[in-house]
Amino acid sequence: HDLLSTMISQLSARLDRIGIHELYEGTFYAMLCIEQDGREIDIDCRPSDAIALGVAEGVPIFVSEQVLDAIDEEPMDEAPDPDASPLDWD
Repeated sequence: HDLLSTMISQLSARLDRIGIHELYEGTFYAMLCIEQDGREIDIDCRPSDAIALGVAEGVPIFVSEQVLDAIDEEPMDEAPDPDASPLDWD
């Protein structure tokens, strides 16, 4: 994610925030919100990359109400055992 951060900086832009804006058929969709010369540029991005970049850059990460509502509607089989290794989670 250093490469993407460097590219944004070299383009005289800055990462303003991350948006997780949609959950469709079990897939999350994210957006990098970049500011350059007073205009906002939204770039589609994999959520994992967006979150990693957002954490590294210390920018806010927002999740839309639509996504939060969709998560509430998704059935949960059972919560993973907090003592188990994440590699054992299904």
